[in-house]
Amino acid sequence: MEDISGLLNEHIYAINTVWVALCAALIFFMEAGFALLEAGFIRAKNAMSIIAKVIIDITFGGIAFLY
Repeated sequence: MEDISGLLNEHIYAINTVWVALCAALIFFMEAGFALLEAGFIRAKNAMSIIAKVIIDITFGGIAFLY
């Protein structure tokens, strides 16, 4: 019985890990969409600053996610 319980715990851990990684990937894709959305609302000369802001946001978000 303990062997089945340990195997079940391993599967639950694996499913949770995949779920968190999938959600993190979706959030990073959302960041790209927000970058395009924000860049579309402003003048072309300011688009680079918006893209830089989003890249900084992704960087700090990734670091916070890892730690």
